[in-house]
Amino acid sequence: MTLYRCAGDIVFDDSVPHSGQISSVILKNLSETCNFLQYLKPLSYDHPYFCAQIRSLANNSKITLGIAGPDISEGTHPGNWNNTVGYHSDSGRCYTSHREIANTKGEGFGIGDIFGVQVTHFGSSKCTVVFSKNGRPVATRFLFESDPNNLLPTISLENGPVDLGLMWPDAVSDVPVFNMTDMNHWITSSDVIYDTCTNMFIIKSVEEEVTIQSPVPLSPALSHFEVIIRECSDKGVVPSIAISSCSPIKPAPTNNLLRDYLRWNANDGYLKVGHRLGWGICYLPYEKEKDDFDPLCQQLVICYVTINTMIAHKQIILQPEGGFYPLVILKNTASKASIDVTSNPCPVVKMNDMENHLLDATEALSNDQMTRDIPRSMFRTSESIDIEVRQDMCRLTLPANMMGIHAIQFLKPLTVVQSNFFIELQCLNEDSFIGIGVADNNLPLKKQPGKVKNSVGWLSRDGKLYFNGRNDSYVTGERYFAGDTAEVRLEYVGKNTSVVVFNKNNRTVGCRYLNQSNHSKFLPTVSLCGNGYKVVVDVCWQNQNTAPPKPAIDNLENWCLPPGSVIDYNKDIIHVRHHSSPVAIQSPVSLNQEFNHFEIVMPHTSSISTVLPIIGLTTPSPFDPPSVSNFKQDIIRFSGFNNVDKSVKEGDRVGWGLLYLDTSIDVSDEQLVICYLTINRDVQLARVIYQPDGGFYPIVILPPALNMIQLDFSATIIREHPFTNDMLELMIAEALQLLEKEDELLAQGADIEPLNLFRSLQDLETKSKSPEHTSKSILKSDSSSLSNGLSAQTKSQESTKKKKKKSKHKRSHSKGSIHKDEVQSKSCNIL
Repeated sequence: MTLYRCAGDIVFDDSVPHSGQISSVILKNLSETCNFLQYLKPLSYDHPYFCAQIRSLANNSKITLGIAGPDISEGTHPGNWNNTVGYHSDSGRCYTSHREIANTKGEGFGIGDIFGVQVTHFGSSKCTVVFSKNGRPVATRFLFESDPNNLLPTISLENGPVDLGLMWPDAVSDVPVFNMTDMNHWITSSDVIYDTCTNMFIIKSVEEEVTIQSPVPLSPALSHFEVIIRECSDKGVVPSIAISSCSPIKPAPTNNLLRDYLRWNANDGYLKVGHRLGWGICYLPYEKEKDDFDPLCQQLVICYVTINTMIAHKQIILQPEGGFYPLVILKNTASKASIDVTSNPCPVVKMNDMENHLLDATEALSNDQMTRDIPRSMFRTSESIDIEVRQDMCRLTLPANMMGIHAIQFLKPLTVVQSNFFIELQCLNEDSFIGIGVADNNLPLKKQPGKVKNSVGWLSRDGKLYFNGRNDSYVTGERYFAGDTAEVRLEYVGKNTSVVVFNKNNRTVGCRYLNQSNHSKFLPTVSLCGNGYKVVVDVCWQNQNTAPPKPAIDNLENWCLPPGSVIDYNKDIIHVRHHSSPVAIQSPVSLNQEFNHFEIVMPHTSSISTVLPIIGLTTPSPFDPPSVSNFKQDIIRFSGFNNVDKSVKEGDRVGWGLLYLDTSIDVSDEQLVICYLTINRDVQLARVIYQPDGGFYPIVILPPALNMIQLDFSATIIREHPFTNDMLELMIAEALQLLEKEDELLAQGADIEPLNLFRSLQDLETKSKSPEHTSKSILKSDSSSLSNGLSAQTKSQESTKKKKKKSKHKRSHSKGSIHKDEVQSKSCNIL
């Protein structure tokens, strides 16, 4: 029997390990790519742990230790593949099924450290894993794998030389035991220290909040924990407490009873230093009496909060598999606390006053199951696709002998509430491909979504995002493969035009318009083509999961990035690969009232005429059909190519912002807005424009000679502007007159002349104070205020003449909202 699977420049001891044996694993010098080693005997109840001693490591080396199945690609890190988990030595980042989100931050490890990986619970649908460094836990994660044969110890190595001493599971004689009562075992970041003399956890940084987590979940033996407050602010802010699963649940639960995080904040000012806050769980008596009772299985429990040993709150919760882990959240104004899990009294929870809640919970679970049920009649499908309906997902299989494209549609439309579905690619040959998207029920089952009218789609083979048969846009997409997760989310629903966003491995890769006025036709669609190979895909439909929140814009991992980009998280710098044509970096969300401004830092360049970045605002995809109006544009951009030495220089912050004029209109709907350019937080130019349906997305375009760009997220919300009421009234009056003129030209069958409508702030001040400006002078002013390097245009206008098509415009604005923004300063007031 072969015990090892190896790829790359790894030299290792391939003998059968015996108890206590340390096996040598060496990565040769100058081996830069991902090198792979897997032990083909799975972790088990008797052997749940393996570890590595780091004996030698280059400065830029990277070790990933984790657990994966035999299907993982040899060029992939464990954790960056579906249903695997892995921990990185260089950054301390820990991934499970591509996700890093968890309760605590990890920490790196290096020469002299012993790093361990241990399965702490072998569940029926998923396992729990704890990572340890020198005998101390540093992270916990779910491993979404139920097949015990797929729990294989797996490592990847980069940038040699690397020298490890591996103890495979069979060689380990003493498995680490972690204890909630040992405060040194609680998981903290480097921002927290534990003072053994005072028995206190203390924040030593300026972080607003820092989380401390127990290494093990609550159990019948330790079902309650307390936090003793050692510091509180003058306003009564004290540490918070929580219970949580060891990492977020996948797929996200559809039932409110199943929670992966419950937090209690007590900021009413009545708690003082020395007071106690506690969380506890109570197992249902009829469950505890069962012979096969498992406290870590998914089950209904009573969760309760105690304040000074008295129960202050209790509720029925569906405990996730793996149990609830105690958490303590310290704050910079409440930075000290002690944790008590041994001497605290465990309150008696009376069951008779929870019986009605228990009945309601049981009914809620039943209703949720009914909502999640998927009968075969809910599919419109090619007969060649085999469908297996499972608890959380549906498995689609296309046999190898079925040639051509085969599509399947779920006949339940996407909605604002049930807005997303995703697929996990289990088996996909390099000659096969998949399409995922949204289409109506007229889609031919031999076609791919996005390649026909009234549909959008994303194809694995070329990575392109298609809409109505087109794929043109600045952000083109990204290929996806076996081991990846591809998601489709309905981002915005408009009367005639909606927006669909595509994600790969929890990161946005692009968005497209969906020109479909019938919202009942937003049908999730998947197409499979094997080309002689078997294709297997797991699909989680929109009624089987809850859509995640919108991604945080200040995390560059969420942005649409060119493949292979590397992020410097400390400086918010993106490094892209060498490229022979321009590449785009786009925000995952559009500008809105809570994210109304973004900016970049102008980089150093030796050739200002060719390598300056373009910063702009763009629509989700080009208008179809193209717009003919100067007020409906696909992209607004600033390049600074001409006279750049007079406008921007190295280190300047250049940004775009939007000022919304009518708060009664939904922020994502089409409406007239003020678009303005800022340089070092000063407004330089402004104009009126129609924000498109779905909003404007910030975008940065890098020319071939520029391989890095820095973003600045310190001014994402601007509350006050230098525009006076007179300036706003002037810009809007001019815009409405020009719109009327455009309508007259269209009615006559004449072309609309492209105009640059940007105005300098100085020009606006002068014009707004002039008593002599008339309709005639207003129209003339549009071409007299052009600025070098600034343009607004439709993508199709760059190569073709504008089409003659009449457009309708919303022409209302709220004067009341304008007065709120009247400020005399020319600088923005940053919140």
